[in-house]
Amino acid sequence: MVPGGAGYYVLDAFGGLHAGGSAPAPTGLPPYFGFDIARDMALLPGGGSTNVVVSSPGTFVNVNGNDTKFQSLFGTSFSGTEIGAGNLFPTPCTAGSLVATTTKLNGTPRTMIGSEAVTMTVMIDEVDTVVSCTISTGQSQCSDADTVSIAAGDRVGYRITYSNLDVSTNENFYFHKGFVCG
Repeated sequence: MVPGGAGYYVLDAFGGLHAGGSAPAPTGLPPYFGFDIARDMALLPGGGSTNVVVSSPGTFVNVNGNDTKFQSLFGTSFSGTEIGAGNLFPTPCTAGSLVATTTKLNGTPRTMIGSEAVTMTVMIDEVDTVVSCTISTGQSQCSDADTVSIAAGDRVGYRITYSNLDVSTNENFYFHKGFVCG
């Protein structure tokens, strides 16, 4: 739905974007895929110097104290490979001001203990960028002010690397992360 609720967009499985109601026709779209791969989209306001926060949750069960996982930009679960982990970004922008937090199931902060550490990195086209931060001992949040350019059609996702997590609790971790696109 667009602001005001009188218009909407529909993404079909092949990557086609269709406007309805009072929504303006989409412009500057990445190419039509032509096969069943499209899963989600994000609409960013155009023009001017508008900054938009691009954020998403993610969850995984802590069964291995050391691992690397990947997540699409707008996905909620993690996979074991970076292949296909990114979403096509709809518009060019400068991305930065990454913030990542971790919580327990009940929403309270999940502070890293002992030598535990979690690193969240923004990836473009399956390659790590300089936009990255680490949640380390005594912390439940990290941030990074570095920036990177994203082009329309770039695949953007996250790499999460965790080490020395206490597996005895086998608890769920919930990650909330986001960056500013301006």
